[in-house]
Amino acid sequence: MIEKTGFAISHDETRPVLNGVLWRLEPEIITMVATDGSRLAEFRRTLEEGTGIENSAEVILPPQVCGQLSKLLENSESQGEAILGESQVLFQVNETQLLSRLIEGPYVDYEQVIPRDNDKRLTVPVDRLLPALRRVSILSSSYTHQVKVGLREGAIELTASSQEIGGDAREVLPADYSADPIEVAYNAQYMMEILRKIGSEEAIIDLKDSVTAAIVRPAEQLQGEDSYYLLMPMRPSG
Repeated sequence: MIEKTGFAISHDETRPVLNGVLWRLEPEIITMVATDGSRLAEFRRTLEEGTGIENSAEVILPPQVCGQLSKLLENSESQGEAILGESQVLFQVNETQLLSRLIEGPYVDYEQVIPRDNDKRLTVPVDRLLPALRRVSILSSSYTHQVKVGLREGAIELTASSQEIGGDAREVLPADYSADPIEVAYNAQYMMEILRKIGSEEAIIDLKDSVTAAIVRPAEQLQGEDSYYLLMPMRPSG
């Protein structure tokens, strides 16, 4: 869960609550969320019985503790334990204890920015879209990393241009898309990070227009898991 959300935290120190990962615990579900305002990652997991969670809690974990905890759990075959306090959290994994201060909340009300009426659906293999994005983005602006995504029936077109280098890139891929044509601009680096984390052979991308966030989901998810990513569009340049 840390791996699939932590990459989206903000590094803007003027909004400290976004500098960490929201960890929401409920008796039957745990959720992790991270956002920097341009992208958002949420991962939910249904819990098995016997986790010891009786009441709901919500804390913001600093990125340093997320990184350390991820390493500890990666090398552990046994379950870890977490004890939450008002301003601190204590993790115990095997013989190692990890104590950390929490980031003071509350977290932003991110659910209000999740679009509810994205009616255009694109389904595309990750192993085709990701390398194509990487190739086209070479000729995107080194500052904005902007790549334009054009969708038409049965195809996705990626384009980028660089005034610095003085060149253009264009690539067309077959894709499962049958809605009205649309063109949207995205930060290619952000889009590639999402595709690397998605953990599925295919990505499902739901869109509405050139100014509404896209919802990106893995086509296949394990039972009890539910994840999605939001990607805000950019204002097209040029």
